[in-house]
Amino acid sequence: MAALDDEGFQSETHRWLATAKPQLFQGLTELPELYPILGAANFILVRCDESVMALQEALLKRHRILIRDCMSFAELGDRFFRVAVRTEVENDRLLQALSDVLEHNRNVPQ
Repeated sequence: MAALDDEGFQSETHRWLATAKPQLFQGLTELPELYPILGAANFILVRCDESVMALQEALLKRHRILIRDCMSFAELGDRFFRVAVRTEVENDRLLQALSDVLEHNRNVPQ
């Protein structure tokens, strides 16, 4: 109840989210193989060309970042993940890590 009554916190969150979410969304659209889907919540659903399992594992191993796969959503399966909108620094770190892993995966011989 206290959080719901804290109008200052709510106002600050809405102001911060109004900037952070579009920046993260735009950054995700610029990465190859990723197709973000804009929604109303403070997270972004992302569709991938391939299964996200290898991406998830590499992000965790190489950058200590965990993305939430959507395997528990039968309608989505293994080609979707979602990320929370965080601070500008954290969002930039995620985008850099995704870029690094995607680039690395493109350069690894199959």
